[in-house]
This record gives sequence, C-alpha cells and structure tokens, in this order.
Amino acid sequence: MRVILRLVTAVLVAGSALVAYQALAPATASLPYLNCASFNTQHPVGIAVNLSSARALVAERGVVRPRVSQRTYDAATHWNPLLDLDRDGVLCPVDPAP
Repeated sequence: MRVILRLVTAVLVAGSALVAYQALAPATASLPYLNCASFNTQHPVGIAVNLSSARALVAERGVVRPRVSQRTYDAATHWNPLLDLDRDGVLCPVDPAP
C-alpha cells in the first residue's frame, strides 16, 4: 500500500511541475522582426540609435527622418543584426515618396 501511495504522490508532483513549467514558457518562440518589411509595419519611418545618426542619414540620403529610440534599436538588433546592414545607426530607413 505504501508503494502505491508513494507512486501516486510522485506522479502528482511531477504532473504539477510540468503544468507550472508550461505556464511559464513563452507562447511563441518566433523572432519579432525577420526583415525590414516586418519591422516597418510597426515602425513606419525606421528607428535611429541617436539623433546624430538620424540627422546624418537625412542629410546624406534625403530619407524620411527616423524616430530616435536607443532601447528599440538595441532590442531589434539583438534579435536581427541584419536590420542595420550598413551599420549607420538607423534601422530600415524609408525613402521619401516621389
């Protein structure tokens, strides 16, 4: 009888640990930004790491001035460093409409 009771207790403890682990696991493990098209759906004018990078890009290429956010820049480049392929401090800049 004690063996059965211990076995049932072990199964219940293991089952509750599995349920707790699944509750803490993230729902999806997909990357937030796979390319510039998906990035620009949420950030339509791009993101610059600082104001000087934004101003330099506008003066150099004549693009739409990107929004400045170091936190967003760091998070996006953490997941996909190819978003800033030319390493100018601006993610996915947008050319002005003709």
